[in-house]
Amino acid sequence: MVLELAELTTFGAVLGFAINMESRVEKFYEDAAQNPNCSETRVYFASLAEQAKRHRMILERTRRENVAEMILEPITGLKTGDYLTDVKPSKRLDYLDVIRLGLELQRKAERFYLDSSGRISLVEAARIFRRLAKEAAGREAELKALLDKATPADAVA
Repeated sequence: MVLELAELTTFGAVLGFAINMESRVEKFYEDAAQNPNCSETRVYFASLAEQAKRHRMILERTRRENVAEMILEPITGLKTGDYLTDVKPSKRLDYLDVIRLGLELQRKAERFYLDSSGRISLVEAARIFRRLAKEAAGREAELKALLDKATPADAVA
């Protein structure tokens, strides 16, 4: 998959990137839930997909409600390449690789939302981004715990 690298220079671009990121995360976890190597954590990965879907819907609502106020507000210092992860189809990965890639997705999402929240002047949108960062950090901790519990046998595809 080719990742488009760009600078996010407006509130609209930041929201568009966030919505796309959550869509990619949702698809990753949906695939992980279907991965036979992840059968013991199928329900967990399905719940992560639902959370990403909920985040996407929150972001889409934020865009609809604030488009007139903020869409062209200039923003600097956010480059997509700092937050993108090359998401491989998780249906084909072994369990440990799914967890590791999930960890990377959550770390970058947390960083993106924190960095973005400091550059958005609309108080409500910044609050939403801080909340999404906190939720990403929580998912990261959960995935780290799964990785810590995993055994070398879990790496066998």
